[in-house]
Amino acid sequence: ATTCLDSNIASNAKLNANQWGALASWALTVGCSSVEKSTLVARLSNGDDPNKVAKEELPTYSKDDGNEVLALKRRRNAEVMLFQTPASEAAFPNCPYD
Repeated sequence: ATTCLDSNIASNAKLNANQWGALASWALTVGCSSVEKSTLVARLSNGDDPNKVAKEELPTYSKDDGNEVLALKRRRNAEVMLFQTPASEAAFPNCPYD
């Protein structure tokens, strides 16, 4: 999941450890092909505010065949919360966890 994120997010995006962890969780469940096509990654790469992007984009990945899945909704909400939790450790670019 992190290799896919590394390959698809432009290096001008700056993410802390919590933001990176939330994205890794998301990428693991949606798969690399969805990451590559996502407006979430495109917006981060374009320099949009990361916290705004996460709040708006992550919840859109809580459906399966057009139906909302409660477990996915909970997971996306947890990822948004983690993403928006401040952290002093930088993780992207040059993620120390890869």
